[in-house]
Formats: sequence, C-alpha cells, structure tokens
Amino acid sequence: MRGGTQANVAGKAFASILHRNMLLCASATALTVAAVPAYAQDTETVVVSASRITSAGFNAPTPTTVLSSADIQAQGESNVFSAVVELPSLLGSTGTQVANNTTSINNTGLSAFAVHGLGAIRTLTLINGQRVVPAFVQGTVDVSQFPQLLIQRVDVVTGGASASYGSDAIAGVVNFVLNDKFEGLKGNFLSGASTYGDDENFTLQLAGGTSFAGGRGHFVASGEYSYEAGVGPGTFGIGCASGKNGRCWYSAASILQRSIANTPAGQPEYTFATGVQDYQLTLGGLITRGPLQGTAFSPNGTPFQYQYGSNGVPAKDASGSVSNCVSPFCIGGDTTSDFGNGTTLAAALQRGNFYTHVSYDLLPNLTVWAAFMGSQVHTANASVTGAYRPDFFTIQCGNAAGGANAYLPASINAVCVTNNITNFRLGSNLPMLQSPVDVINQRDLNRFTAGLDGSFTVFGKEWTWNGYMEHGVNDDTEHVRNVVLVPNLVAAVDSIPGPNGSIICRSAVAQGEGCVPIDIFGTNPASSSAVSFLQGGSLHQTAPYQQTYERQEAASIIFNGQPIDDWAGPIAVATGVEYREEAYTVYGDPAGTGGTVPPLLDPTGNNWFAGNFHSGGGNYHVSEGFVELGVPLINSTSWGKADLNVAGRATGYSTSGFISTWKAGFTWDTPIDGLRVRALQSRDVRAPNLSELFAAPQVSNNSVIDDFAKPPTSVNVQFQANGNPALKPEKSLNTQLGIVYQPSWFPGFNLSIDYYRVGIKGQIGSISAQNEVDLCFQGFTAECSAIITANGGPIQTAQFIRVLTQSFNLATTVTDGFDYEASYQFSLGDDILPGNFVLRGLATNVSKFITNSGVPGTIPVESAGTNTGAIPHWKILGLQTYNLDAWSITFTENWISNGVYNRNYVPCAAGSCPLPTTVHPTINSNNMDGAFYLDIGGSYSFDDHWQGYFKVDNVANLGPPPSPGTTPNQYGANPSLYDTIGRMFRVGVRVNY
Repeated sequence: MRGGTQANVAGKAFASILHRNMLLCASATALTVAAVPAYAQDTETVVVSASRITSAGFNAPTPTTVLSSADIQAQGESNVFSAVVELPSLLGSTGTQVANNTTSINNTGLSAFAVHGLGAIRTLTLINGQRVVPAFVQGTVDVSQFPQLLIQRVDVVTGGASASYGSDAIAGVVNFVLNDKFEGLKGNFLSGASTYGDDENFTLQLAGGTSFAGGRGHFVASGEYSYEAGVGPGTFGIGCASGKNGRCWYSAASILQRSIANTPAGQPEYTFATGVQDYQLTLGGLITRGPLQGTAFSPNGTPFQYQYGSNGVPAKDASGSVSNCVSPFCIGGDTTSDFGNGTTLAAALQRGNFYTHVSYDLLPNLTVWAAFMGSQVHTANASVTGAYRPDFFTIQCGNAAGGANAYLPASINAVCVTNNITNFRLGSNLPMLQSPVDVINQRDLNRFTAGLDGSFTVFGKEWTWNGYMEHGVNDDTEHVRNVVLVPNLVAAVDSIPGPNGSIICRSAVAQGEGCVPIDIFGTNPASSSAVSFLQGGSLHQTAPYQQTYERQEAASIIFNGQPIDDWAGPIAVATGVEYREEAYTVYGDPAGTGGTVPPLLDPTGNNWFAGNFHSGGGNYHVSEGFVELGVPLINSTSWGKADLNVAGRATGYSTSGFISTWKAGFTWDTPIDGLRVRALQSRDVRAPNLSELFAAPQVSNNSVIDDFAKPPTSVNVQFQANGNPALKPEKSLNTQLGIVYQPSWFPGFNLSIDYYRVGIKGQIGSISAQNEVDLCFQGFTAECSAIITANGGPIQTAQFIRVLTQSFNLATTVTDGFDYEASYQFSLGDDILPGNFVLRGLATNVSKFITNSGVPGTIPVESAGTNTGAIPHWKILGLQTYNLDAWSITFTENWISNGVYNRNYVPCAAGSCPLPTTVHPTINSNNMDGAFYLDIGGSYSFDDHWQGYFKVDNVANLGPPPSPGTTPNQYGANPSLYDTIGRMFRVGVRVNY
C-alpha cells in the first residue's frame, strides 16, 4: 500500500504541473483527445439505459454515452437529431441531407439513428425507456417527432441490448429521457441561414411545469415549432453555373465499368472520372441508335452533331454502342445535359410538437401518470430535375405507317426517307416539363401512454415496480408533384399532322383520352394542357399519392429489487413481461397500385415515371418475458469490486415463432486506482419488420447492365421490391471488452476504450436487381422469372421493363472496431488565467465491416474505409470549451479519415494493370479524401434568466469530395459522411424562470 501512496503523491504533483502548462498545450491535446460536447460523467447516470436494473451502485458492462441537456444546447442546432448524430459511433444515420434522390420509398426527411453502421432498423430508439410507434414501415422512429425542450439527457448504448429491451437492439439503443418533473418556465428561439443565403431556419420552443395538490401532483407541457427551408436542386450541366446558389463542387463523378472480357490488356477494368456524360440522352433529345445515332437537338430543335467524350464514335447500328466509351458513359464532351445536381441537397423540414405529462401520488408508494405526444412533421425534396428517359422513345420518321412525327425537323425526316429509315430511338431529359419531381411527406403522430409506478416490501426487502400501456398511431402521407404517367408521355410524344394544320397524337385511344401532343425536339416548354394530360389526363388525378397508417400497442410491467445478499453484497434483480402489436395499412393511388384506370394505362399499376405506390398491409404481435441479475462477486480492498450481469429473454412472435436472447457481462473495479475493466457477450435479435414481411410492392427507377445485349448495355428499368412473410429473425453475437480509467490522482480526467465485435447471421437482405440479371445470364433459371420484359418477350432479346426483388434470410455481417472516449476538466487558477476549461473527445475506429450477401457467385464485401458509404475507418469528434463568468466559447472539430471507393478494387496505372478478376477488379484510382470540419459557438448570459448564443458550422465552408453515385440523379457527393450545405450561421436566445 505504501507504493500506492507514493504513486498518488507523484500523480498529484504531476497534475499540478500539468494544470499550469495546460493552456500552452491545449491545442495539441485537442488533436489527440478529440471531444464531444460536454458529455455527462456521472457513473450512475451513464449506465441507466444499458440495463433494466435500477439499483444504486450497479454498473452495467455495456458502454453508454450520455448527453445532458446542456450538451445538446451547446450544439445550437434546430433539431436535437443534428446534435446527437455527430457522435462518431452513430454511423449510417439518416436525416434531411440523406436519400433525397429517392421517390417511392417514403423515407425522405426521416431523422433516424444507426449505431456502428448496422442500420437504423438495428438501433432501437426509445422515450423514457418505452417504445415509440415507428414513422416508417421499416420500423424506424422519426426523432423529429420528439419533444425537445424537455429532454433531460440522451443515453446512447453502443452494444447489443435485446435481452433487456427486445428486438431491434442488435446495434444498440438511443434512449431519450424527458424531464417530467420540470418546474418553472423556459423557452428558446433560434434562427439562421447558410453562407449562400439559403436553408433559412428558425425554431421556437416553450415549456413549463408546476406541482399541485400540495406537491402530490405534477404537470408539465411543452410546445414547439421549427422550420428549415432546405436547399433545393441545381440545374442541368456541371460547374458553378449549374450548382445551387454558387456551390461549385458538383463534378459529375462516376465509375465506368467494363466487363472483364471487354477490358484491354494492361488497362483497368473500372475507371473513376469526373465530367462524365450519359451518351443515351440530352436536354433537347439525342438519337441513340441506328444510322442517325449522334444527332442531337438544340434548345430550339435544330439538329447538330453531339460531341461525345473520350473521343467516342457512335456505332450507328442497332446496338447503340459508342467506341472508346463504357456504356452508358463517356468522359468529357458535351456535359450540358448532366442532371446529377438536380436532387435536393437538404430537404425542407417543418415540424410542430406538443407534449404533456401529468402525475399524481395516489399513495406514498403509488403514483399514477398519463402522457400525450402529438406532432406533425412535413418534409419536401426534389428527387430529380425533369424526367430522364435514356434511349427510350421510338420516333416514327420517313415512310413510317401513319406518317412521320409531326415535330421532327424536315432535314432529319429527309434523311429518313433517303435511307429508308422508318423509326429511331431517342433519349431526353424532358426539360420541357420545367418543374422538378417534388416529394412531399407528412407524418402525423398521436401517442398516448399511461402507467403506474410503485413500491412494496417483501420479507424486509423493498421492491419497486412500474407498468405502462401505449397506443400510438403515425399517419403518413406522401404526394409526388410534377411527375408524369409514362403511357401518356409515350402517347404525347408520338404525334402526327392533323386536320387544318393541327398536330394530334397518333393513337386513336390516346385521342379519346384527351391526349395533347408535345414537341420532344428541343426545350420549348410544354403547354399547360399537355402537362395536365401527362400528369393525369382523364384519370382526374395530378400526382401519385400514398396513405400509410402505422399503429403500435404496447404494455409492460417490470419489477426491481434486491431480494438476497451473497458474500459480496446484495443481488439485484429486474424482471418483467411485455406485449406489443405492430400493424400497418397502406393505400396507393389507382395508377400506381392498379385497378380501374383509363385505357392507356396498365391496370396492374406502375404507370407513373416515379412514385408507383401500392396498397397493402399486415400485422404481428409479440409476447415476451425477461429476467436480469446483477450479482456481486468481489467487494474487498485487496481485490476491488467485481459484478456479474446476466439476462435472458424469451420472445414469441406471431409470424416466426419462439426465440431467446441472453447476455453475460462482467465489471471489475480493480485495485489499481481508477481502473475498471468490463466485458460483455450477448445474443441479440432483430425480427423482420412490417415492410420486410408484408410490404406492398415498391417501385423505383434505376438501371442495370443487360448481360444479354452485345455488347452488354446499361438499360433503364423499374425495380420492384416485395415483402416476404416467411422471414425469420436475424441473430447476432455481440462481444465487447473495455477499460475505464478515472484516477483519483488526476481529478477531472476520464478515459474509456472499448473493443466491439458484432456478427449477424440470417441477416435479412434482398438480391439486387443486377444480381438477378447476372444470375439469370449465368444459367440460374429461377432468377430469370424476376425479369419482366416488354410484351413478355424472350429475355435474350426483348427490352427489360422491370426487375423484381425480395428479401431473404441469406446474408451475414461481421464488424469490429474500437470506441474511444476521453475528457478532462480543469482550471488554471485566477492567478494564471481565470475560468474553466473542458477538453473532450470521442472516436470510433472501424477495423472491418464484412458483408456476405449469400447470393451464389458473389463475394464478401468489405465496407470499412469505403467513404462512398457510411463507414470510414476513423471518425473523431473533438471539443474544447472555455467558460468565464457569464460567457463561454466552444471549438468543435469533426474529422473523417481518408478512404476508398471500394475495398475490393485494385488500383493501377493504365498500361500496367494486371488482369482483373471477379473478386478484385482493377481501377485507375481508388482514393477518396476525408474531411476536417471546424465549428465555433459561444454564449453570453445577460442575467440568471436570459442567455444569447451563436453557432457557426463548417467555418472553412468545405465542400464534399467527389463520390461516384449509383443512380444518375445523385449529386456526386456522399451526405452520409460529408457536409453538402456549407458554412451555416445560427443565433438564438434562451430564457429560463
């Protein structure tokens, strides 16, 4: 023990010296100890959401990060989601900057957390430890619907917790704890805008609470309104002229993919490039096949020879191929038709919320309570500019039956006559439609909860218990504006001369439906009557729509106590039973889901260019019981204090039957001053959600490589995803091992390092549309049935129209890495520098993230360090705060490590590349830059009640690096990792009485 005393003396001396020199080395320390905004360090609080045991002194083995209300306020954000999502462990979370290029999935603008890149569907989000009705049929909760001014803290559990909380907690838990005992009145007003003068936002919040009936009752209520204008789409082309409000970073980045067979010796199979053009369409129209291939049309409809990039030369035959290019891309040339920057950068978000909670002590040991949460969240985004139709339209010309297209320039028609050409294929961005495709989502939440909290004594031991019931409904509505019916579009493009010099639609059926022809040669705006026909016509419906009702019923009763003691102390017990029902019903419009429609339309549905919503529904219920024990093993001066934490849960699903989960954890406060060791292993599950089980078909536009074409050619098709009621729960094995260091000789310092490993088997995933096509081509005939062709023609020669996909329990994922957390709070003393300093840091290092789809012929994919996704090798958040009397200033850094486009790629220089393989394709470049963002914020307290504050995000106005997209309407950036908005300014006022 003498050695320990000497160590403490030496440590205190060292700490004293360190305090006096800390100001000089604060900058260096901040680089090595990256930080998180003022995260709470109270040990009892940190573990509260990692376990159902509430006994004082119990330490759960699962790592948990806690954000207090002060931490959230320090971020100065209009939405709590934006403050919490900065945690490095929350990889793969979604928000208003993510998924804006989608139309038919109904998840745009959804604020949902994901832990360690395992997806929002594997992260359980709670309020006060209770379930919340999902805002999306995939089971994810929208944090924008939560009351935010009454948040007391947010607990982020970064480990499996299914034994404690049930399904969906494979990756972890995010628990919002509300202050239902708040007394007084407080408010917040915040406003801001970007450096480009857009994404204007303001937030107004008010909350109050009071006791009544002599303190036996308590009432709180809060209301808030918040608006974020978002950042809309840019225009056609690349560079500053086409970017949104001066954002110049869009560069039309893509990866050109040859097949192995078509890769010249010494050349890379794949080529990353910027300034990429799609040679199958232009703004004014481009002839894509046959003798006229390469003829384009200017804005006024005048023909000209299109300038292909890569020195491309069109084959001018039925294949539509272009030499020196890789279907469907060339590099350089005429890029004025690029439309990848036509997607919204940040969705507009408007939200309102009302929350109230009332409690009353019926007896000294029995409290009854009830709560209501109502919210409305409205989001809007543009998923694409125009209505891209590459290599799509068949244009009649020359001596075609019925006559040539009425709008076709005479010079082109003369060539058709001379060369006996009766039709040709044409692609267009359809800019004559003027407006982008807008997606409008509205989510209305009504959540009612009520419960009892009490205590009782058995054999001299006190027990606490709590029970609650919940009824929650989310009413989700999605409308898609400015989208066209494809059959009507085809009919309107196919025009012929009519009587008295008029122009009419060729089809008599279309004429009967009120068809108004449009001029596809050039960019002249279509007439309002033509647009009306394209967007509904006799359907008397101007947009696709979807109405979804999601309902959740839940009930739970839990008991906590310490019934017996062992040799080291009292054994803590938590046990309970829970019931939950999930249900949804969705209604799509007739043109999307099918039914009675006008003659031009397909009665089976899928008639819209985008937003083909289908009707459907389903439900399941869950019954479960659990028990958790905290067993003290050691409690002595010589050996320290050690506890065993074990839990088991038995669950019965109405769809998939019985399954069990468990965990076994260990914590040891060692005899070494301030050193704690913790370890955990758990079996966790995620049951298939309503979407995976019973999803109505979801249809979206995309492209696949048609392997049957010679040469293989990219074709535009519809992807249709369906549910699978035979799915079983995913199972995972989670392992964690960590240390916590809080030495008494170094007051104010905290450090934790945790290793994690998650292995998921039977993972629910779908075979991609491209996999379906590839497997069919390779001879797997079962997959051929997933390919729908024009008029049911043979797959080998007919045009692909739609590819069906479905989920199966096929995939596996293994990921591991380290989570780091450190903080140091100190003051230098008034004689050196008055005030207090806080240095804090959080970092996540992902070592591997390997997914095996389980599809025959495919290879495992390593995603760690792939910066086109959501999982970089390193993500670090740092913060340094200085407080002096009434004011404070905070510097925050967010660092993302450099990465690659794909871990399987082999980079090589042209002329010296090895032969590519299926497992390791070669590429000319495989490096993607990381990023370093600096934010600055501060506050000033005018008195005990009023405070002003400000925040500047992305001070350097750093733009995102080029990121090759997977669909043609992506901005060429990765919003899952990088900021796409730029410098943001915010200023606000808080009041608290």
